[in-house]
Amino acid sequence: MGSNFSELSSFLRMNREKIVKQARISALPRQALYWSLISPVIFIFLLIFEAKFEVHGLGNTIKTAFEHNDLPIFYGSTLCALVFAVAVNVFFLTLSKILQHK
Repeated sequence: MGSNFSELSSFLRMNREKIVKQARISALPRQALYWSLISPVIFIFLLIFEAKFEVHGLGNTIKTAFEHNDLPIFYGSTLCALVFAVAVNVFFLTLSKILQHK
């Protein structure tokens, strides 16, 4: 397409910016699917990072609750983390399905 770009552009009556914009729009469903798979992994990594280095956050709360046998806080924090990871995953999967129909 590199050498025939001017011919293709004149054939489609589109300039380079419009073609690049259309290419980016067509790549959005694949990017949303990628983020739906990688976002829970990033979130779990951050929880482990917080627990290991004692950064104040949900990971440290889960670790502290487990060490002190505070089961309601442990279960609640774990459930909160799980629901958040699932919600982000569902959001990106829904986004990838919506973008495919445009």
